[in-house]
Amino acid sequence: MTEIKITVETVGHPQLEKINRFGEAIRKFYAEPKNVIAFEKWKKEGAAV
Repeated sequence: MTEIKITVETVGHPQLEKINRFGEAIRKFYAEPKNVIAFEKWKKEGAAV
């Protein structure tokens, strides 16, 4: 969390906006149970390195 904050401060506000949108997308993804189940299955199969 701290690392992201440092990056944002050095790059400026457009970067902050991008990170916020990315975070929002992740929250929406995890709010959907079937996405999480599929992701867990995908991880178990060794697709995530």
